[in-house]
Amino acid sequence: MAESDSNTIASPHTDLSKLDSIEELAGNIKSDKLNKDKITSLIELSNDEEAEVKLAALQALGRVFINFLDTGHLIPKKTSLASSEEHSEIVQFQNWIIDKYFTYRNKLVNSICHPNHQAELLDISIQLVRSESVVSGNFCSFFISNLVTRLIASKPYTESLLQLFEKALQFCDVIYCCLCTLRRTLTPGSGDRYSHSNILQLMLSIQKHLPQNTSEYKYLVVFQNPDQKQIDKKDLLKLISKIWMHFLGYNMTQETLILVLRVMDTDILPYLLDPRILLDFLTSSLDAGGVLSILSLKSLVILIQKYKLDYPHIYTKIYSLLTPEITYSNDFGDFLTLIDMVTTSTHLPQYLVAAYIKRLACIALVAPSHSIRPILVIISNLLARHPNCSVMLSCPEGKYTNGDPYHADEQDPIKSNAIDSCLWELENLKHHYCPETAALVSKLFCSSHKRKERSITPYIGSSENYFDKLEKQCLADLKNNNFAFKKPDKDFKFDKPDK
Repeated sequence: MAESDSNTIASPHTDLSKLDSIEELAGNIKSDKLNKDKITSLIELSNDEEAEVKLAALQALGRVFINFLDTGHLIPKKTSLASSEEHSEIVQFQNWIIDKYFTYRNKLVNSICHPNHQAELLDISIQLVRSESVVSGNFCSFFISNLVTRLIASKPYTESLLQLFEKALQFCDVIYCCLCTLRRTLTPGSGDRYSHSNILQLMLSIQKHLPQNTSEYKYLVVFQNPDQKQIDKKDLLKLISKIWMHFLGYNMTQETLILVLRVMDTDILPYLLDPRILLDFLTSSLDAGGVLSILSLKSLVILIQKYKLDYPHIYTKIYSLLTPEITYSNDFGDFLTLIDMVTTSTHLPQYLVAAYIKRLACIALVAPSHSIRPILVIISNLLARHPNCSVMLSCPEGKYTNGDPYHADEQDPIKSNAIDSCLWELENLKHHYCPETAALVSKLFCSSHKRKERSITPYIGSSENYFDKLEKQCLADLKNNNFAFKKPDKDFKFDKPDK
């Protein structure tokens, strides 16, 4: 951490004489460390009503106490009085300065909430952590613990303070102290006292700065003891796992839940000792419906595929989420990618694959044009992986005199009777109003076409709206159709009618 700048920019209304006296007092204290009067005067100036004067006094006191700690004149531990009168005076002064230092620490962490003073006071706090820890022989957790408590509070200054605090998260001992504080603070009944979004952001920031290898750990405080215990990554992950379990048990708003589920697969699961402990949380989110169900699916599939979790109802759950409304969701592309991923196995039952194919084809009839293209690609991929389902492409005339045998409202794929149906929906889509959609249907499901798997990524995320499509067609070169056997010798001209 860089040293704090001693020069404070004063506003036009600031008493400059007070700022000058602050610098003079700080300089005199360095040369005469046992002068209580000068220290008391500086402490009184730190209570000034003017913000600039208060900030300058707090910075000066910080430099004074850092100097006291580094030179051994301040040891944050009460000392008993000795028999020698001279020695007794020194001990009395040390006990007095310790009391003033502890008072200053409380004032510093309370003042750090001021949005205009955060950078300077946070820098002093980190320097005091280093100096006090070296003197006491143990990591000083006072400043970090109080900062963490303020970071997770519901205050408007928290976001800017977190951005500044991230510079301290490069040190592993600071991270460990943060996690220990969160572990003590986030008890089962404390969820309503803190901002859930702030806790989430702080945890993500901590994990972002956590090195992959123990050899890359950096420490804010390096003790003289060569046998200093190194922080084990397993201990950090154990703390992280407990914090996430407590946090995810809180009654969060849907907005916060969405934020959590969006980062679950990339920023939460990899940092847990056993990600399977989140099964209950993910299944409850899956049962909630809507966007929560879609977002929870990805992490649930990761648990099934990577961590061998047994959840036999996954295909039925995904099938029940396939509704026309989902095609308008911003997460529909990710949902289709997930379907394509979980259906790669060639050992899936034919009835299940047929149910997915038929449900997707029905949705394609009413989906917006930008959602139809990836749906068609997934249907093609399913037919390529399961050739036995290609029988659904043949639709003889008069086969279904009593209507389509497929039960569209049935949520159980087994009872949907999709295998006895045909894909007449694809024939309708060949005449779709959007030329690109009609062309893609003809390309993918042509009888002479050898079917192969395709990536759906190029077909997802089209930003082209209906207005863009209409404008594109209006500007396209139209074919010049002839309405006569030969071109007239001259253009026809019509006389204007008489008025």
